[in-house]
Amino acid sequence: MTAPPAGPVADFWAELHRLVRACRVPQTEIASVLDLSGASVSELLNGRRRRVPEWEVVRRILALCAKRRGPGAAVPPGSTARPGRSMSTTPAWT
Repeated sequence: MTAPPAGPVADFWAELHRLVRACRVPQTEIASVLDLSGASVSELLNGRRRRVPEWEVVRRILALCAKRRGPGAAVPPGSTARPGRSMSTTPAWT
């Protein structure tokens, strides 16, 4: 049996996956927007890719979440993202 993904990149994808689920964005919609297969989207969201994600991929996924939640929507329950929480311009894993 393969060990579950670990590390900062896997943690990032896990958080994004929680957000996608909370916003109820279907993986098929993400696959369509990113021009990827459903299996590739599943690998991404489950942290099975070890590379740092490209910003455009993240931006498109976040745009889908924002579209589903609507403008000014609260942070979805279960997400560890919080308003006012800043992110450094250099990710910790680089």
